Amino acid sequence: MNSDISSKNYIIYADGGTNLGFGHLTRVLNLTKILKIKHSSIFLFDNLDQQSFYKRQKVTSIHKNDLPIKKYNLLIIDTKIKESTLLIDLQAFAKSTLVIDNLLIKKDLYNFMVLP
Repeated sequence: MNSDISSKNYIIYADGGTNLGFGHLTRVLNLTKILKIKHSSIFLFDNLDQQSFYKRQKVTSIHKNDLPIKKYNLLIIDTKIKESTLLIDLQAFAKSTLVIDNLLIKKDLYNFMVLP
């Protein structure tokens, strides 16, 4: 589902797939529901498992390399990767960055950290 991408204010990325599992994907989806930003978010994928997950959830999703250039209010990223090139690349698009449960990422790469 890719309707009305230009009106979205949040970008969301989570690792996930058959090899990694779907916990991160489920967590960010639930977080966007709790924060009431699900319908104003773009969920980014980089593999077919992620794409299929988001399609089943009926949320707006696009490949991470196809993100429209604009300034989004918030980037939420849920990954266990230490030095995420994706995080560095996506920071330019967001006013603030929220990292979920990853103490390996340098503190200067994000504004907020959530630890479950």
